[in-house]
Amino acid sequence: MNRRIVSIGNGTGQASILNGLVTLEWVDITCLVTTTDNGGSSALIRESLHIPAPWDVRNVINAINPKNGVLSKLLNYRFEEGELAGTHVWNLIVWALSRIQGSYLEGIKVLNEWLNLPARVYPVSNLSTQICAELEDGSICEWEWQIIKREQRNMAVKRYFLKDNFPAIEEWVQGIMDADLIVICPGVLGSWIISTLLFDGMQDSIRESKAKLVYICNAMTYPSQTDWLTVSDHIELLEQYTWRGLDAVVVCDTAPSAEILMMYAQQKSEFVVYDKENIRQDLVVVAGDFLIDYVNDSMDEHNELERSVWKWQYVGAHWIRHDSEKIAKVVERLL
Repeated sequence: MNRRIVSIGNGTGQASILNGLVTLEWVDITCLVTTTDNGGSSALIRESLHIPAPWDVRNVINAINPKNGVLSKLLNYRFEEGELAGTHVWNLIVWALSRIQGSYLEGIKVLNEWLNLPARVYPVSNLSTQICAELEDGSICEWEWQIIKREQRNMAVKRYFLKDNFPAIEEWVQGIMDADLIVICPGVLGSWIISTLLFDGMQDSIRESKAKLVYICNAMTYPSQTDWLTVSDHIELLEQYTWRGLDAVVVCDTAPSAEILMMYAQQKSEFVVYDKENIRQDLVVVAGDFLIDYVNDSMDEHNELERSVWKWQYVGAHWIRHDSEKIAKVVERLL
């Protein structure tokens, strides 16, 4: 019987990890993807169609879908001219399939079947809501990009919550209960990862599951949400929302080049400090150089700033990525 992995994350960190996980033999993978993005084209389609954000699901699917053939090119096409400038074909297809199939989830299921993906990639919920944050002074920020771009950038977030307390899809809740391994992928810890955990049923199922719970820790801090947080701080914050302790954490203990760190510093993002002395003794820590090799790989190959940028879209630094093959070997050992 195949071992079962449930991957939880967003369209950036989860996508980079999944490339390696799908190469593991005798493994069934289900990816649960965040749905609360309200930036760029996701904001427009959410406001127009009242469906969960489709872009993160698209990025995860795109990571494991072969990049050849007309269908792949179609799903990655973005109009660059006229009234449709900046509009992505993916959003239009998801819109149409949601109407044809009766729901956003059923539309995504059709895409999984069409593309014959090596892992199942689904939204965590079929309902559209927003991530909110209560700051230390008691003020509330609603919506992901309002949290990210708020004026009180230096004020810590006291707690995260969903504007509407909607349930996770029941099938995914059961899948977590039946899993052998739950992998929480890197990503903005608050508005991406924690937002996925907050849907009703997620925290209960993670707490009650017999699966090992593994966190692939972020390599970089994120301004306005995880400023100055160390590895132990990331673990502590995440465990508040998983409702159980982690079994293992994967940590990058080798920083990228000074050149790349300087680029991130311009956006107030820093390499996450590995404070191993503050991590509890019973937690399995796998530390190493788990980032892609910028010496032997072209930087441009990993530079997402080359994608189309339009007036509603903000693209931050996206050079630093986990090496999917290295992470897959670690996950295989833990499994």
